[in-house]
Amino acid sequence: MLNIFSSFVFVSLSILVSSGGFAAYLSAGGESISVLDTGGETVFTVEALPGERLSNPQIGQMKVVFVSSSRGLVQADMLTGEFTVLSDLQTGAPWISASGDLWYTVDGFLFMNEASTGVSIPAFHVSVEDGLAAFTDRGDNLHILSLESGEDTVVSGFRFYSPVVLSGGD
Repeated sequence: MLNIFSSFVFVSLSILVSSGGFAAYLSAGGESISVLDTGGETVFTVEALPGERLSNPQIGQMKVVFVSSSRGLVQADMLTGEFTVLSDLQTGAPWISASGDLWYTVDGFLFMNEASTGVSIPAFHVSVEDGLAAFTDRGDNLHILSLESGEDTVVSGFRFYSPVVLSGGD
């Protein structure tokens, strides 16, 4: 895996995500998303449509999920090459949990696998694992929300951005 990450330093200092033996990176201008295998070979590429900007790629179950400036939340199947618009609304960055669930926000509410959970999460980036959601508010405070009890722990005094809950709840 070290081979892939050292390759990214020369390609782009943009967003890098990895999952299931693959890594994806977003080109600096959002014109494309490339998926590489552990040998550093490109195995799948998503090219932006004219006038479109891609952002926030995630990989899971042989699919790449990303935000498109013109289409909304899009899923690309790496095996078939088919694209599916999951939401044409303005969504937050997608998060694919260790269990394979797709999480994102729409209009301040948390969605899982294209269905609203009814939980208010006023943030663009959210990470969800093992019943815990982590996100930051407009004041850059970190929120750790239990989806079961609704208990919201707020950590302030620092600036947080795009927190990640690890499998196991850390």
